[in-house]
Amino acid sequence: MLSIAIPSLNFCGGAEAVTLELLKHLSDNHRIRLITVDKPNWNKIRSILNYEIKIEEVYKIDYDLTEHINAINITRMIIAYNSLLDYATINMYGDLDLFIDRAKITYINGIPFSIIDEERAPIYLNSIIRRVYKHLVKPKKNNILISNSFYTRSIIKERLGLDSIVIHPPLTIDRSKLESREKEEIVLTVTRIARGKKLERVLEIAERLKDTKFVIVGRVYDYPYYYKLLEKSKQINNLTIIVNKPRDVMIEYMNKAKILLHTMDYETYGLSIIEGMIAKCIPIVPRNGGPWMDILDSKNGVYGYAYNSIDEAIKYIEAVDYSIADNAYTRAIQLSEEFYDMFRKVIDTYITYI
Repeated sequence: MLSIAIPSLNFCGGAEAVTLELLKHLSDNHRIRLITVDKPNWNKIRSILNYEIKIEEVYKIDYDLTEHINAINITRMIIAYNSLLDYATINMYGDLDLFIDRAKITYINGIPFSIIDEERAPIYLNSIIRRVYKHLVKPKKNNILISNSFYTRSIIKERLGLDSIVIHPPLTIDRSKLESREKEEIVLTVTRIARGKKLERVLEIAERLKDTKFVIVGRVYDYPYYYKLLEKSKQINNLTIIVNKPRDVMIEYMNKAKILLHTMDYETYGLSIIEGMIAKCIPIVPRNGGPWMDILDSKNGVYGYAYNSIDEAIKYIEAVDYSIADNAYTRAIQLSEEFYDMFRKVIDTYITYI
């Protein structure tokens, strides 16, 4: 039996979607057990991520802990996850690098918490928790580490001295839903609503491009930040902010939009960018991190555009060459399908010897 561990599926973010995709992939040929701290809320997971998998589950808390995020519950989650990892084959949350070497295989979705800066840290990792956490982390590599991008790999190698295999995340939406329809003059941003995502940039650009329609679609992870955005956006008539809706709403806008605007600096990858490219949106992303290094392959104007400033982003939006949409589509398919090939070659091969 293979045991796949993640603190909680109920966060319903990128790491959780990748875990669900892996569970689906491995369950075809292996007996699978899911290990989480809290009981999966399948109604919520189905609504947000459109997944439901019938597998054996092991959990310690009989309710959705993510509905009550605070320092106490996060501490409970970390302590419980530590004990559960004794039974894990694959740890799908290497970001929590306190336990990076606990499972036989560890997948890292982003910058590990011991080295992440305050602006980009999850809202529940307040400064006190982060200071204590950093002193506890002493990672040793005695397992297989997998990073979600070459950018993530470079940071982990530089800051923690640990090398890893790169396997880009899979597409977590049925590709047939991302159809290339008649496009509208919409600039779309798909994101978590949280500090560090730099969504003020969308507002600033929308204010300057008053004849262009801008739409932000996402789930709220940081309500104080969200309310600030709403207040600032009241005078911007060409901007719509849509939050906490089923995934089909995001897919609908991806199929309509011509441009996908990404605003977070030093993102480790950016799965929503890949999804947008498959829907034939042209990505316009910061010239740093995984979106630039991995997704655009450090090439400007081939699969999309990368900007260093607001002025440069505006220039690309105004003069976007939509003929590169097919290039973007092909690149996204290549990166998203790589996950399955690499897992078969790297992980499935290793599992036969466990």
